[in-house]
Amino acid sequence: MEHTAVKKLKLANGSEWNFVPTGDTVGVVEKAASLLGLSNGSPRSGTNIIFVLGDPRVQNKAAPGIDQYPELHHLPANGWKPLYLGEIRLWTHSVVSDVLCEVNGLAGNIHEVTRLYLSLLPLYNQVVYSGGLPFHAAMIEHAGKCVLITATSGTGKSTCCRRVPDPWKPLCDDETVLVRTGREYRAHPFPTWSNYLSGRTEIPCNVQQSLPPAGIFFLEQAQIDQVLPVKNSMAAHALFNSAKHVYYKFNIYLTKDELYNLNRKLFENACELSQSVPIFKLQASLGGQFWEEMDKVLQ
Repeated sequence: MEHTAVKKLKLANGSEWNFVPTGDTVGVVEKAASLLGLSNGSPRSGTNIIFVLGDPRVQNKAAPGIDQYPELHHLPANGWKPLYLGEIRLWTHSVVSDVLCEVNGLAGNIHEVTRLYLSLLPLYNQVVYSGGLPFHAAMIEHAGKCVLITATSGTGKSTCCRRVPDPWKPLCDDETVLVRTGREYRAHPFPTWSNYLSGRTEIPCNVQQSLPPAGIFFLEQAQIDQVLPVKNSMAAHALFNSAKHVYYKFNIYLTKDELYNLNRKLFENACELSQSVPIFKLQASLGGQFWEEMDKVLQ
C-alpha cells in the first residue's frame, strides 16, 4: 500500500529508497519529491531514510524519536551510530537497513537544499559499494542512450547542454549517478545543487529516469571541435577524479579510514568502468557543432 507522505526513489540497480517524514518533517520530504521527481511510496520495501526533527549540533546524544513516532516503533531503541554532517546527523544501525536523518528546524531554501543533498550520502555509498559511480558530469540523451560530459566547474558543461540541438536532449548539467546492473551500467540525472541553493533551476531533473551510457567525454575548450581517444589508464584516473568531486561535500565529515576505503572503491570502480564504456576527450569550440563530432564516434 502506498502512502502519499512517503516518497520513493528507485534506481536502475534495483535499490529503492523511501523518504519517510515524521512529525514536522513533512516539508523536508516534499522538497525532496519536488527536486528529485519522486513518486509515492511505502516504507514496507526498500531502505527507509526516516526524517526526524532535532538539533544535530548536540553531541553525545541518543538516536532521536524512537519512542515518539509510530513510524519508528519497529526499530531497535539502542545501538545506533551517529554521523554528524553539519545541518543533519545520520544514524545507522548494524542490524537494520533503515537510516534516521536528524534535521534541524531552520527554514529557508539554503537549509532545505543542504539537508536534502547531505541526506543522500547512504544512497551514494550504496551505489559505489555495488559497483557504480557518481560523476561531476552533464547527461545528454541521444538515440535511446546517453552521453556524459564531465569537466571541472565553470568550463562548459552547462553551455554544452544549452547548445545541443534536437534530437539531443539535456537531462542534467552537473551531476550524474551511474549504477551497475550486472555487467552493464545505467545513468541517472541528478540535480545541479548549486542552482537550487541560489534559487534558480535551468534543467528539470527526474532522478528516477535512467539510460545506458553510450560514451563518456572529458571536455576541453578549444578552437576547433574534435573527439580524441583516451587510454584506459588515463580514463580511469579521470573518472576517479570526477567521482571524488561529488564526494567533496561529505569528505570533511569522514574518518581517515572511511576516506581510504571509499577512495579505493572509487578507483576500483573507475578502472572497471573505463574498460566497459567508451571514453573520449571532447575538444569543443564556442561556435562549432561539437555534437556532430560526438555522434561520429558513437555510430
